[in-house]
Amino acid sequence: PHTYEPLPSQITNLANADIYAQVGSGIEFEIAWMDKLESTNNKMLVVNCSDGIELLASDGNEEEHATEHEEDNEGHHHGAMDPHIWTSPANAIIMAENIKKGLQAVDQANSDYYEDNFQAYKQQLSALDSDIRNSLKTVDNKAFMTYHPAYGYFAHEYGLEMIAIQEEGKEPSAAALAELIETAKKNDIKAIFISPQFNPESAQTIASEIGCQTIEVDVLATDYLENMRYFANELLNSLQ
Repeated sequence: PHTYEPLPSQITNLANADIYAQVGSGIEFEIAWMDKLESTNNKMLVVNCSDGIELLASDGNEEEHATEHEEDNEGHHHGAMDPHIWTSPANAIIMAENIKKGLQAVDQANSDYYEDNFQAYKQQLSALDSDIRNSLKTVDNKAFMTYHPAYGYFAHEYGLEMIAIQEEGKEPSAAALAELIETAKKNDIKAIFISPQFNPESAQTIASEIGCQTIEVDVLATDYLENMRYFANELLNSLQ
């Protein structure tokens, strides 16, 4: 997903689009392709879904140059940014609102329709956020381990610590793997979260060494609400 290359048919279809929803958080695909996508159809409205979201560095810390992000409506971030903004339900509300405003701009006749749908979805996202927040209040162990570092915004939102096996898109070295095994033992890791887009071998090696399970969660699942509830429930079980 990070290095996705559009099909020629998708580029052709893009020429007829009224609106393009850009993640805008520095994902590599957009850094490489946005100029070309926009030049294919200069009448298309580009909505930056990350507008209003505090970007985090890939290590989970808030980006020091947030003002640069706000000024750059192309979303071209060349630092070590964490692009997975949607893993926080609070961020998902902001993203949905940005998309709603874009739809209203290109289809003003149906503005109320988009507003009503957004408000209904916002209620569902707010309920999801509240449920996750309340469920994690009782948890003492705050650390969880994942293969791909996709849950930094989730961890930041709920006061957790994400321990990622993959770093900068690379498999861990033998020394790093040994260190991760010790870290997993120290933090009493009971499950390692893996993604269907990536090879789970190193995660399974760690899981085998410490006697825990691996749990597959697709960070790109179509049903956002269902998927986030599933992840939150599995995470809660692993932390208790």
